[in-house]
Amino acid sequence: MDEFEYSLNQADLNADFFFVASTMNGSRAVERLVEPGASALCKFCGEPVKFTAKNRTRQVIANVYEKGTWNRVEHFHVDCYHHLGEPYGQPAA
Repeated sequence: MDEFEYSLNQADLNADFFFVASTMNGSRAVERLVEPGASALCKFCGEPVKFTAKNRTRQVIANVYEKGTWNRVEHFHVDCYHHLGEPYGQPAA
């Protein structure tokens, strides 16, 4: 058995699944710079969260979990996220 086959065996997949499922089951947000080429729309205002070279724009990215399972990613302008009352908690830096 070569390395590739071994890395995909069922025991390895179950260990990863249970670790992730038991430690990453709550929605959370992070604040990041908007990268060139980003094409996300703000979940609050619907406007593009876009890169600007002169003013390094920041965004909030939220991983949203429902019933303990990852469901989606939402993007926000920083001001929009704060206006909503930080629905997924204070964004990590």
